[in-house]
Amino acid sequence: MFWEVPPAILSRQGCNLEQIISDAGDHCHHNIMGIPEKEARRIIIKVPTHEFKICDSKGIRSLTESDLPSVQDPSD
Repeated sequence: MFWEVPPAILSRQGCNLEQIISDAGDHCHHNIMGIPEKEARRIIIKVPTHEFKICDSKGIRSLTESDLPSVQDPSD
């Protein structure tokens, strides 16, 4: 799951992207460098679910609610 960070956010924050190839060989992964963790959290929690993307066997597509694990009520 990923979010395509708008360039305006990166430039406003003075950030840059660092490509990290995962152990599985995923070339899509990037870390955002140069932003305090608190600020990054403040930004990401405001992003609507429909703006996230997911990679699957057919390529890149929009994330759907069915992609997310269900959350059970602990009182059940």
